[in-house]
Amino acid sequence: MPLFELFSYFGSTVTFEKSDDEGVVNARVWPAFPRAYNRERWGNEQDRLEIVFQYGFSKYGNGELPTHYFTLPADHFDTSQSAYIHPVLHVFRRGVEVDSFHMQESLIGRWDLDDYVDPETNVDQYKNVAFNACACALGLEERRSTLPVLDEHVDKCYPLMSEAEVAEALRVQPTLALLAKTDL
Repeated sequence: MPLFELFSYFGSTVTFEKSDDEGVVNARVWPAFPRAYNRERWGNEQDRLEIVFQYGFSKYGNGELPTHYFTLPADHFDTSQSAYIHPVLHVFRRGVEVDSFHMQESLIGRWDLDDYVDPETNVDQYKNVAFNACACALGLEERRSTLPVLDEHVDKCYPLMSEAEVAEALRVQPTLALLAKTDL
């Protein structure tokens, strides 16, 4: 609960230790502590992940939208642009943050499965975010897809709107025109 209730202040740490026996990696999950304590405790001794819940109002959109437009849908293909609270996995190597992996904001407050599960699409996207963060902390090159749908299903799941559908959407919600790159 501290991660969710004291967002951006508390972080749960995962440390990794490689054993000499056949390259086995042991991971240890530590309870949530203030992030400043985590920096002091592990400093630059150990590669680690820090899991933090964060809001992303400051990162929402492309920087040209007023901040009160965060009520528009999040970008499902770039989860770092999520405005609402979501888990962020920060990767540290020798005390320096080298990468971060954002999970998509969730309407139902679950990050172990997609809000709109479709067995034909990427049902492992959330697991893949955690996998990619761990792989990065361990220095592995392998990465797995975190897009909400696999490439072969994009056209089916996100069909392009017709000109009539675009016109109707702008009639119902005129502020959507702010997202357009050209005048409609």
